[in-house]
Amino acid sequence: MEVIKDKQTYKGVLADFSFDEDGILHIVSKDGVRSIETLKEDLLMVKKIVGNKKVCMIIDNSFTKAYDFEMIQFTIKEYPKLFNAVAFVPNSPIGKMISSILATLNPVNSIPIEMFEDKNAARKWISQYM
Repeated sequence: MEVIKDKQTYKGVLADFSFDEDGILHIVSKDGVRSIETLKEDLLMVKKIVGNKKVCMIIDNSFTKAYDFEMIQFTIKEYPKLFNAVAFVPNSPIGKMISSILATLNPVNSIPIEMFEDKNAARKWISQYM
């Protein structure tokens, strides 16, 4: 998955961010070292981009490296503040593992989180939360 061409792209430490024509935030992870600090930095960027409104997110986390427990807890706590729903489209074993962990540990299904094989299926599913 790539960021959306012809749309403004925001460059984060861990990922690139862009919105499609329907206002869905698309995130494509980058290769690189992950830490709680870099995760916080990118989520702060998302907060600035979206302002005070929640959005739906489709994320290709294929280049994501392993998260430690602190990062998983932080992500699970912050996602409901930013997103109405999250669709993961991982194309790597580690991306699939992290997506599965986040979906499983999502407390009392605080937000809908699903994993998909392709972006079209993710987009179809997430449209119900727009």
